[in-house]
Amino acid sequence: MSTKQVIFKLIFIHVFVLSILNTFSQNTDTIKVNITNQVYDTIRIYDTVVQYDTVWLEPKLKEINLSPSGGVFLTNWSKLDNENVSIISSKNYSFGLNTDFSFDQFNISTGIWITQFNEERQLKYSFTNIDSTFQTDIIPTTIMEYDTTGVGWQVEVYDSTYFDTVLNQNVTVIITDTLIIYMVDSTSIDTYDTVTNIVYDTITNDTLGLRSFNYKYLEIPIIFNYKIWDKNKLSFYAGIGVIAGLLIKYDSYYLNDDMNSIILQPPEENYKLLPSIWLSLEAKYKFNDRLSLSLRPYYTYGLRSVSKTGIGVYGIPQRYGLNFSVNFSF
Repeated sequence: MSTKQVIFKLIFIHVFVLSILNTFSQNTDTIKVNITNQVYDTIRIYDTVVQYDTVWLEPKLKEINLSPSGGVFLTNWSKLDNENVSIISSKNYSFGLNTDFSFDQFNISTGIWITQFNEERQLKYSFTNIDSTFQTDIIPTTIMEYDTTGVGWQVEVYDSTYFDTVLNQNVTVIITDTLIIYMVDSTSIDTYDTVTNIVYDTITNDTLGLRSFNYKYLEIPIIFNYKIWDKNKLSFYAGIGVIAGLLIKYDSYYLNDDMNSIILQPPEENYKLLPSIWLSLEAKYKFNDRLSLSLRPYYTYGLRSVSKTGIGVYGIPQRYGLNFSVNFSF
């Protein structure tokens, strides 16, 4: 047999074998084996051949950030129904630790915060005293009384001379006159009347009192942040979520009208839980794969007052703040 015939027979056998393998491959079994969340092994079983295909998938959870954070905020108390209470100054802040679970277009943030409301408030109240004064007047009165003490007789004798034409001479006549005299005494009596009058004065005192109102909360946020812009190392997120605040310390006061004083508010008149709605816009700058910085202007609206109605200062806190954090990625 020549060399050309041998080569021709080998080529024919090789083509025939490939044709048979191709026919059998139409009825193969495929098994997909999950190695990890990111790696899949696909096994195709032929009659005599086992073929392996390994597929690497991109992970759904890209990174986890651990972020110390802090911030300051202003508070507007909506539905503050006490016109005698005004806020003089405030120093409000929060700090804590965030944990972000980052995916492709969004991240979910939670953590633990300490939030402190510190406010100087002026409380205005009035109380009225009725003062009584005794006024004494002395009124003098004079009374005249007359009394007859007795009767006396007074005799007066005098003579009278005249010319008598019958006798043709002067005639002297002695006349005796008797007078009755009544003795009268007058008595002057001075009397003094003492008159006491009660004068009532109504005195109203307007008082201003300064007190420090402090509320400290342990807060747990759950915030959903959606990536709205990403270029190079800078990205922006819009966030919405809820915050559950647990009251751990407070100094709160109210006006007691019966005692005309400022009284420390009892613990049972404060809500222990303060839920709030969170809205934010986050700017995040990434220095490298492990370190980034976030700045978040935010707004929160409380879903209830810190104090119960009927006593104290009833108001719902609305916060306008700026929060920043240093993010460490893992």
